[in-house]
Amino acid sequence: MGLIHRIRNLFRYKKLNAELEEELQYHLAMREQLNVNEGMPQMDARKDAMRRFGNTARLKEIMREIDLFTLPETSWQDIRFAVRMLMKHPGFTATAILVLALGIGVNTALFTVYRAFLMRGIDADHHSEMVNVDRTNYAGKIDPVFSYLDYEEFRTQVRSFSGLIATTGDEVALTGVDEGPSLGNSMGGVLARVAGFNLPRLIGGGAEFVTTALVSDNYFSILGVGVLRGRVFETDGARDPSEPAEVLISGNYWQRKFRGDPTVVGKTIRLNGIVFTIVGVTPKDFMGTNINVPDCTTMRGDAR
Repeated sequence: MGLIHRIRNLFRYKKLNAELEEELQYHLAMREQLNVNEGMPQMDARKDAMRRFGNTARLKEIMREIDLFTLPETSWQDIRFAVRMLMKHPGFTATAILVLALGIGVNTALFTVYRAFLMRGIDADHHSEMVNVDRTNYAGKIDPVFSYLDYEEFRTQVRSFSGLIATTGDEVALTGVDEGPSLGNSMGGVLARVAGFNLPRLIGGGAEFVTTALVSDNYFSILGVGVLRGRVFETDGARDPSEPAEVLISGNYWQRKFRGDPTVVGKTIRLNGIVFTIVGVTPKDFMGTNINVPDCTTMRGDAR
């Protein structure tokens, strides 16, 4: 018997019972008539037929189990019972629904963040061709940390790759900007920290901690990523050391802190007390080689 037919029978329970009863009575009558034809009195023929068939209620139950899935039937009965109980206690029902909604909402939000940030590839033109470079010490232990002098030497000598970049992360104090909204203490900030993402939080004097990516000057050119406004870092060493250090801000931070100010390029901010000139704005949600979106990106050695 087909699956669809079995499921359909769950919703025609009374009719199915009637059909089973009719079929059972038919077989009893046939057995009774057979007994009469063999010369048995009518009353004895009926009793013999009943004896042969045994417990008719149990027989109908067995036939019903053959025709239906027992689990869906009992599940449907449990659901109806649960609905009746919930309707009798509306206060408990409302609380249960609220708790379930909050739990589902939080899990959905965290999974969305996970998919958006941890399951996406590196923001680069040819991200599938990028690899990490580690070093092995004398004890055979792999260490991904290099000094910047080592990196410069490797970049000069490497021949197996089209380019080599260096990057690390830090959290620095930003000042010199009109105070904008702080997201660290909001519900979104709390959920983000639970998921491992830092949102800015205000500190004394109107400053706030921001996540910063410290990168080599060829970072953007190797990744093949442009900017929304301004420019990336210059890689020809033409920058005058006496001029303020350079920084790019993320498109997200540009909207949040500077409210999308189109004249933001050329303005100055202070990171850990050092003056930086904003030279560009990276694309929205640009993470580069990080696991989250940094607020600022500056060259190595500038944010001390």
